[in-house]
Parts: sequence; structure tokens; C-alpha cells
Amino acid sequence: MTPTQIALVQASWQKVDEKNHEVAQMFYQRLFELAPELRQFYQTDLQEYGARLMRNLGMAVTSLRQMDSVLPMLQDFAAQRVERGIKDGYETVVRNAMLWALEQRLAESFTQDVRTAWNETYSLLTGIIGRDSSASLVGEFVD
Repeated sequence: MTPTQIALVQASWQKVDEKNHEVAQMFYQRLFELAPELRQFYQTDLQEYGARLMRNLGMAVTSLRQMDSVLPMLQDFAAQRVERGIKDGYETVVRNAMLWALEQRLAESFTQDVRTAWNETYSLLTGIIGRDSSASLVGEFVD
């Protein structure tokens, strides 16, 4: 990622973080619309999942310049995904649901440059997990 992309993601996250519970709710709503079969993995309160999602995504976003500091967290969530039985293959669905939720929250602030920067962020995080773990980032977003 370029320094400009990192700055775009971090600046947009500040706007998202103000109402991150709404973004999490939108994310899960869209995720289950795109992949209803994932709903079976969520037997407890989605607010709890959403809070963890936003907390951990926020940690990753603020650490984009020093990803080593959040690598254990990313690996832990990926491992939990594997333990819960969520299979690989949902990366695109998860990416699309997250981008949709961000776009809903950021509205006109979600420019093409911001979208591209978030896509790069997702690719970066997926690449880190793929390199250091057998699991994918889908665990980070659906755990």
C-alpha cells in the first residue's frame, strides 16, 4: 500500500469508527444476503460479533504502517474461523459486504480512491494471513 492509501483508509476509518456498530450491522446484513449459508455460524448475538469485528478492524487499520504488531491477532481470528468450521472461499463475498457497508456509512466520502485503498487494505491483510497462516481473512470478518 502507498502512504496515500494508508492515509485514506485511516481517515475514512475515523468517520466509520464514530458509528462502527451501525457499520457492523450493515456488514452482517449484507454478508448474509450474499451468502446466507454463513448465518449458521452465528448462533449468538451479532452485536458481540460486530463489536469484535470493529475493534479488531480498527486495530488493523491503525497499524497499517506496522502490521507486525497485529499479526498475532489476525492469526488468532483466522484460527478461530478454522476451528468453527468456516471453509475458505468466501473472501470475495466478505470483501464485497465490507466495502458495501463502508460505502453506506461514508456516502459521498467513499470515493473511488477510498474504495481502492480499502481494497488494498483487504488484500494486504489477506496476504499477511495467507503468508503466515493456512487461514484466510474471512475469519477476521466473520468471526
